[in-house]
Amino acid sequence: MIFSALLTIFLLGLIVYAWLQQKQFPLVGRTLPFVCLLGIYAAWFPASTSRAASWVGIGRGVDLMLYVWIMASGLLILVLHLKLVAQQRQLTELARFVAISRAEPPARPLSATALPATETAT
Repeated sequence: MIFSALLTIFLLGLIVYAWLQQKQFPLVGRTLPFVCLLGIYAAWFPASTSRAASWVGIGRGVDLMLYVWIMASGLLILVLHLKLVAQQRQLTELARFVAISRAEPPARPLSATALPATETAT
């Protein structure tokens, strides 16, 4: 019962966070409260997870919660990876743009036939 109360307080805090972030991250603002309410329900009525687990062919409710957690974590890691790759591409394009925009022409043009002389020690 103590853990259920602590989990409820934590999840209610996440709901407040999702509400505050709703304008900047609409997907978080819509899905996180739903997931938190499911967590609160599962914390206060743990037998319901066992019934849901039996509906989908899993033995125990705790196993169902673990499998859902693993799938959600994998999805989150994939989304974060895709965002990181996109940011790296944007950073590369920005660095390329800055380098090209600040580039200066060479002091004297080099012709294709005349190569700069090199000294050789003999």
